[in-house]
Amino acid sequence: MGELDDKTAFHGKFSLRMSLSRREPEIFYFDYLDPVHQSVDTLLVAKQGWIPVERGQPYTLSAYMKADRPGAKGILLIKQANGRRLQRAVDLSTNWERYIFTCTPQDDFIWIGVGFDLSSTNLEEATVWVDAVQLEAGSQASDYQPRREIEVMADTPQVGNIFLSEGGKPSILLNLHAFAEGKRGGKKEISVNISVKDFYDVEVLRKRVDFSVPSGDGINKPISLPVGKLGFYRISLESERFSQSLRCAIIKPYKGEDSRWGMNHAYPWQFLLRLAHQAGILWWRDWSVQWRLVQAEEGKEFDFKEPDIQIDRVVKENGKVLVLFPFPSAEWSSSGDKEQIERIEPVEYRRREMFLACKPRDEQAFAKYIAESVKHYRNRVNAYHIFNEPLYTFYSLPARLGHTLDDYIRLLRIAYETIKANQPEAKVVGGIGIWADNQWTRSFVDSGGLRWVDVLDLHLYSGGNPEALCDSLEKLWDEMKKRGEAKPIWVTEIGCYADDDPPVVPFKSFFGDSAMRSALHSDERTASEWLVKFATLFFANGGEKIFLHAGTCGEINGVDAGGVFFEYGGTPRKLYPAVSAMANLLPPEAVFERKEEREGISIHWFRNGKESIGVAWSKDGKEHKLQSPQGIRVFDIMGNEIKKEEVEINGTPIYLKQ
Repeated sequence: MGELDDKTAFHGKFSLRMSLSRREPEIFYFDYLDPVHQSVDTLLVAKQGWIPVERGQPYTLSAYMKADRPGAKGILLIKQANGRRLQRAVDLSTNWERYIFTCTPQDDFIWIGVGFDLSSTNLEEATVWVDAVQLEAGSQASDYQPRREIEVMADTPQVGNIFLSEGGKPSILLNLHAFAEGKRGGKKEISVNISVKDFYDVEVLRKRVDFSVPSGDGINKPISLPVGKLGFYRISLESERFSQSLRCAIIKPYKGEDSRWGMNHAYPWQFLLRLAHQAGILWWRDWSVQWRLVQAEEGKEFDFKEPDIQIDRVVKENGKVLVLFPFPSAEWSSSGDKEQIERIEPVEYRRREMFLACKPRDEQAFAKYIAESVKHYRNRVNAYHIFNEPLYTFYSLPARLGHTLDDYIRLLRIAYETIKANQPEAKVVGGIGIWADNQWTRSFVDSGGLRWVDVLDLHLYSGGNPEALCDSLEKLWDEMKKRGEAKPIWVTEIGCYADDDPPVVPFKSFFGDSAMRSALHSDERTASEWLVKFATLFFANGGEKIFLHAGTCGEINGVDAGGVFFEYGGTPRKLYPAVSAMANLLPPEAVFERKEEREGISIHWFRNGKESIGVAWSKDGKEHKLQSPQGIRVFDIMGNEIKKEEVEINGTPIYLKQ
């Protein structure tokens, strides 16, 4: 949000123009317990990256701002690493004026933001310009001056620095911006060294750019970087005056109408949905069709206004929704004992959830809730999931409150029969939502639960050896086939996390809950390789779809690795092009055919029409040579063809196509 404006500036040629409107607001969404669709009413330009400061000493933040109308409110913000905010609100005029905020941070790191707040005004809309932002030690603001004699930065014209390539030689277009302080009439010389490293952290391109910048002026210099392949790239720019790093990706756009990939919760911002869809991440597990939200009181008419907002915004972007019925009850229909819940659960929001998690007093009313929901969404949705993690967690029918597997299977049967009566072709997803080797999963299968599902649900949070993890999956799949109940498997929550640029260290101490931390990998390449291996084994043993947890994103400079695929602003992590390549090379139509073992190499072959696709990697940790057989094409983990007579196979998966 925001754009450079060359029509007005306090300093140099450009300022930053930012606009907000109550009539056409930007919306932040989230679909959990109390779903959110929140209009953006505060907009800041902020520094990406933490600034070291001396705690207990004064610092002064200043900026020039102006608004397009009277009554606009500006903000100068300092966010401390301890989470505390220091800020000053100011009344903006329609002329350029300098606004100053002095404060004393009580932490060692801060970041700064400057912008405006529409919520504290009566304005329907406003545009604000920002220029000449300065942070300095001391309790006074000195005259503005650029940080360096020549300022340089780079960006790309693509959202998230993600480029699409459907043929030819893939390349990255870089825009290099430079400004030289000084009186007009002269010029200053600068040299910038550009290094591009790929997924493997191997330098694939190095370039030096020399150019002149007119004094008192700026230039924009487009630079083409012909990297020649799909995949992840980190661009580093350095001169004696500055350094900068950009994450980029080049992917082949996904064209399929269905895919194997999804997320638990849809990303809060529409642009992230679009970036995900480009990579073949099409499915979104939505939590908003809660009984309490669609029927607030007993006997009241059903109202789907809130979940419609959450679901329709995904459908609008051609996404596919898995509707989760997360809780068995509404507040008015729950059989729960609030006093019992208060005795065992100290956290208030979990007490709320546990009350909703109890079985309903009236099962006919529960069936009515399911029926009305399906009738409402059957033209938009074709998959429904019955309860999140029943029995072993507090989300639905917790065993610690006396619920049993029989309770779950009975309500699952009611939901299944109700869904089929109103939408016969719909898929019903059910199960205990834990991994294949857990006693709850085995008991569900042994107790006949598979009769009432079209898809078995599993969850997994682990960074362990994928082969070892999937041994139990293979046994479960074989057992279901022997029973004549081989239902497809979806893992509707799986953790796979890494961040090569963590905002804090040690990162693990600040990231996620214990389950998510158990799925945190040392780096993004390792996480990407793990996910491709796991997915291959999963798809070879009855697996159909993988939903990563979760479609969330944190604030700038915050911990947001839980979003899996993106850094702040939609810039890619290495997992993004890895999944994109797999989505294109191994579409949903590809059916597992056979497993091949040779000389420490594991190859899983899938059949897609007349074509076979194999996924291969070394099982023994050693590098092996594989002669490329006649008629077989080889692709790397990023989806690039490897044209060699002899291919090295190691721990990084590759694809074989014949």
